[in-house]
Amino acid sequence: MGNSAGLPPIYADKPIELAPAKIITSFPANTFLENLAIAPNGTIFVSNHEVGEIVRITPDGNQQIHATVEGKVSGLAFTANGGWQQAGMLILYPWFL
Repeated sequence: MGNSAGLPPIYADKPIELAPAKIITSFPANTFLENLAIAPNGTIFVSNHEVGEIVRITPDGNQQIHATVEGKVSGLAFTANGGWQQAGMLILYPWFL
């Protein structure tokens, strides 16, 4: 490793700025959070795999069930046109966010 931060040599001359850690919300023990997607406004969408829920977390830490699906839910992503997709099963567009 090439520097004090333990990064490969290619990063030796790059400044390292770390954001301070901050807990914005929490979930019960043994909750299986699979994936997340972050909206431009800072809202975080998290898939709760085992129970088929997509949870919306606002920047101030408030949680709300955004959507549910039958079965387990996995990957989340925003699409190129600003929509939002969950593991190929559900597409939500910006007016739903």
